[in-house]
Amino acid sequence: MHHPAVVDGLIGKYAIATDDGLKSKILATLSRLYNREAPYDGSWWWGTQPDTRGPYYKPVTWEKSADIEKLFRETFAAANVDGKDYLISLANRHRMNLEGIGEVEKSKNKKIKTIGQISIENIMLDLDKMKGKPSKGMEIMKTQACIACHSIKDADQKRGPELNHIGARLDREAIAEAILKPDAGIADSWVDVTKTDGSHIQGTLLEKTESQVVIRDIAGLPATLKAADVKGIKTSASTIMGPHLMDALTMAQFAYVIAYLHSLK
Repeated sequence: MHHPAVVDGLIGKYAIATDDGLKSKILATLSRLYNREAPYDGSWWWGTQPDTRGPYYKPVTWEKSADIEKLFRETFAAANVDGKDYLISLANRHRMNLEGIGEVEKSKNKKIKTIGQISIENIMLDLDKMKGKPSKGMEIMKTQACIACHSIKDADQKRGPELNHIGARLDREAIAEAILKPDAGIADSWVDVTKTDGSHIQGTLLEKTESQVVIRDIAGLPATLKAADVKGIKTSASTIMGPHLMDALTMAQFAYVIAYLHSLK
């Protein structure tokens, strides 16, 4: 459920919905999606008395939290007393911590910033001081969206550019930049193919000979084209990978991921 398309779809449906019951259900769902469970990296533990307030043991915001908050604040401003009470109950139940809408939890500990709250310049400076642990990074990678498009092991299904041996091609800083600013470091194998009929194909270049060109799309499906039908091939100017995929990670977690990827030789 924690996918940008899900949140966008729910917000879009809310905007056109006329049934109050449906709109209430959408708000309830969005309030639950405001936070997500923080990836476990070994640096925290629930203890012998877990926090059972729910819906998550260690909630953190993510890339769509701001859009959900915006809808809640707009709806709250226009709501009557009963409507405001309903929104407050949702915010409290799902620990949204929205100033002015329900309770805001106070922590004795300093809140640790996530990657999405730190400038790229400071991330790179901090990364230079942190070695990270590849074993922990491997576990964190299993929770990230990257594995939906990139292969990590030689046996994995091939889709987008492979990460199997990325550590042999890029240093730690270059790997971090490729994650934080995907369009700044596009793999040479990720190409745009222009056909003679004017159509385009984007994908990974698998083969280019005098007789044929083979492209694998993001779904992992190869397409074989006759060389005579290909007008041009060039490294793509953009990637379908978004720049905020690891915004919910802490700096330590991000360093673990970079250490793991750099270990893939």
